[in-house]
Amino acid sequence: MAGFVVAVFAGIFVTYIFVLALLQRTQNANEPPAIDTTIPSHLPMYTLRLPFVRLYVVNSPRLVQIVQKQVRTISFAPILVRMASTAMGVSQDAAKIISENHLSDDGFVHGVTAAIRPSLSPGPKLNALNRSAVQIIAASLDKVARHPTAVNPNLVEWVYRQVMIATMEGVYGPLHPFRDPDIQKAFLGFVKLMINILPALTARKSVQARNAMRSAFRRYFDDSAYEDLEASPLIKAKQATFWLIYHLYSDTELLAACRAELAEAIQDRGDTRLVDMACVRNKCPLLFSTFREVLRFYGIGISTRVVLEDTVLDNNFLVKKRGLIFIPGAGHHRLQSAWGEDADKFLARRSLKDNTKTGRGYDPVAFRAFGGGSTLCPGRHFAATEIMAFASLIVLRFDAQPSGGTWVPPTKQVLFSFL
Repeated sequence: MAGFVVAVFAGIFVTYIFVLALLQRTQNANEPPAIDTTIPSHLPMYTLRLPFVRLYVVNSPRLVQIVQKQVRTISFAPILVRMASTAMGVSQDAAKIISENHLSDDGFVHGVTAAIRPSLSPGPKLNALNRSAVQIIAASLDKVARHPTAVNPNLVEWVYRQVMIATMEGVYGPLHPFRDPDIQKAFLGFVKLMINILPALTARKSVQARNAMRSAFRRYFDDSAYEDLEASPLIKAKQATFWLIYHLYSDTELLAACRAELAEAIQDRGDTRLVDMACVRNKCPLLFSTFREVLRFYGIGISTRVVLEDTVLDNNFLVKKRGLIFIPGAGHHRLQSAWGEDADKFLARRSLKDNTKTGRGYDPVAFRAFGGGSTLCPGRHFAATEIMAFASLIVLRFDAQPSGGTWVPPTKQVLFSFL
């Protein structure tokens, strides 16, 4: 028995040495430097070698701009095709339609973006979508005002549910599948399927959640519940909304200053008081700066691209075909070169034009909350208006105190249990 165990460990060791030597031997001298164990934040770009794949991590905003210009040789489209087949589990026929000409402007992938962009760009269609979502939020808060004891004491969960319902009803109409609490849970439950390693065993609950979602949307489309809709973006704004509410209420001076700004956006119409969202966007700089800072400080998204052919970036870094390029939002959001020496601190006033504390303010290149380049999130205007409207109505109508008397930020475990 002892000899067998020794043989197994010896085999593992030999395999490890072989793979390590293979990765080193196949590393091109012109590629970004490969790393072994320590993740270096000071390098503008580096390579993380794994069996069968190269991961190129871009830390420099200047290199990000260069990557984003290579739309023909570095693309996000293959990622979307993979998501359809793994996370969403579409049929083979659907997968064939989605993948056909997916790198072409005439393909399905680019066609979907082109189709939804007019409805999500500033204009009458986006105004109608925003108006619908805001009205749903206002109606929900009216219920809270009438029955304040009915509010879920868990602020994270309450905010997430409020934003989810407003988003889904604004996007999919009053017959949306997310009226069912089980579908709400299912929506949060199938992210693990992107890994796609024996999902029936490693992500059984995620597979069940995906199947429930698929059945619910099949009924939705079979019943033609979408007929009166003009747009169908799906925005995930719940986490940003929670952190905006949290920082506003946990800082009394900030709360008072934002309330003073918002008071200018109130319009009296007889017995009704309205909030002018155009005024909120254009004349509430501190509230908007706080919102931007929430997106910067808590944004953890990673922009991913597939290298379609060997490409040299900035006449310096070779990225090889089939490699993956990662642009980590969290890393760029903490760059001192972009945000100042206090980049690791939350500063609600960071993006104000008259901010003299940091001297830099809002950096458009290092700000990755909505991605960038050709894959800049088309729903960013809708998401921003929905979040700002929710925060504005909460701030103007309610006072809030934590049950324990002290504002304590939630743990990552609590936050990600609702993502």
